[in-house]
Amino acid sequence: MAAAGRAAGRRPLRCALSLLLLAVGPTGAAALLGGWFVYTDVDHRLVRHFGGKRWALPSKVYSDSYAVRPGLRVSRSASRRAGNCSSR
Repeated sequence: MAAAGRAAGRRPLRCALSLLLLAVGPTGAAALLGGWFVYTDVDHRLVRHFGGKRWALPSKVYSDSYAVRPGLRVSRSASRRAGNCSSR
């Protein structure tokens, strides 16, 4: 008799878990599928917008390896070479 009482008490829990699994499975699959569609849509838009002809602008990098640290004494000519063109 005690076993029958425990089985009857587990029945609502088992039913609730079964319903939960039945609801979560399709909902999760729909969310993944919807996310995939949004991702592919954004990807296609970006490729269409930026995938055209490249820019015809020249690209050059102007740099120098002159390191300036706090407390370092720098002459005016070195300062101008480093790109600081202020005339104080």
